[in-house]
Amino acid sequence: MSKRSEPSLNTKRRLWAESIGHCMNPECQIELICNGSNIGEMAHIIPHEDGGDVSFENMILLCRPCHKITDDNRTEATITQLRQWKRDRNSEIERRFAQRYSSFEDLSESVTPILRRNQQIFDRCGPNDASDAEERHKLWLRFEGEIISNNRRLELMLTKNMHLLHKENRVTIDGFVAHAREFVATRDKNQILRTHLFPEALLSVFGIEQALVGSPPNLSALQNFVTHLIETGRFISLDLVNEPHITYLDGGESVTLMIEDRPRVQQVFWNGKFFKPKTTDVRIENLVFFVQWLDRTNIRYEFADMRKLTALTLNGRYEIRLCYKYVLSRADLYMMQLEQGDIVVNLHRWNNAPISEDAHDYASHIGVRLFCQNRFFVFAHKELK
Repeated sequence: MSKRSEPSLNTKRRLWAESIGHCMNPECQIELICNGSNIGEMAHIIPHEDGGDVSFENMILLCRPCHKITDDNRTEATITQLRQWKRDRNSEIERRFAQRYSSFEDLSESVTPILRRNQQIFDRCGPNDASDAEERHKLWLRFEGEIISNNRRLELMLTKNMHLLHKENRVTIDGFVAHAREFVATRDKNQILRTHLFPEALLSVFGIEQALVGSPPNLSALQNFVTHLIETGRFISLDLVNEPHITYLDGGESVTLMIEDRPRVQQVFWNGKFFKPKTTDVRIENLVFFVQWLDRTNIRYEFADMRKLTALTLNGRYEIRLCYKYVLSRADLYMMQLEQGDIVVNLHRWNNAPISEDAHDYASHIGVRLFCQNRFFVFAHKELK
């Protein structure tokens, strides 16, 4: 009898991906890794003693009891049955894991524990430059099947529910799918560097870790979100100066949402359908810059109504209205419901945010002053400090 060969690492990974970490017997489907214990075994379809090799096509992942049953009753019918289990696995997986969820919250409830588990495994034994790297790698190989199985589940759940994700976050999902497939297909024992790394933004989308990659541009959506929180009694505070963030109640607990955690913020806006109606063209980053400048310059400011973040009162007396126009026109002023004494500041930075002659003419008639941002800063230094 020839010496029994060991399946390659690539074959093992493909089998874990194929099985999603469950016994391939459709009448069993027990989870093969539970509480750190691995009860999965790689079984031959055509037995080794009958010339069966250890290729992916001739191997199947079973739990120990199912492996023993099939080995003890090895016949041509058993071989046919094992092949059928492999062929039917994709449809079984689709039926079991590729569910279409009705809300992002339901999707998150299924996805988050899997992401957290993968993160836990990676933190415990993932590749690093520490002195115990070799021991970590040995431990990693023990848990790699669980990572691969979890990735396959995540791929099925996420791709089936792309409609629940903000368009930017769909790109993150595409990156994760590429990472998960490359994780299985292209690595050998010594290969660590990969082309498609795990997209950290995926953890941000589901509120597991922050990804401070820049503010979303949509102040209108933030206003709608704040309005919703106020109307539902869940708003606590909005701080645009000190690491800009919004604090609110979610399920009775205080939650802090960092404005620069773009994947998470965009997803929160998308979940609540806060992108409409559009209430302003001003961008979050423009407003943050403006109020931070006021704070550094020691000019007191407050929002008269937290639902209108483009209206501020400075030093208790100057009413400021912010806008974002390539050229501020008379028609724009008509839409702003201005009152005598108001100051309008155009935060658009391209071409110094020109203001039309018609706008200046109309503003002088109603007692309103108009500034681009830079000229307002000069005015503020002279008049407001």
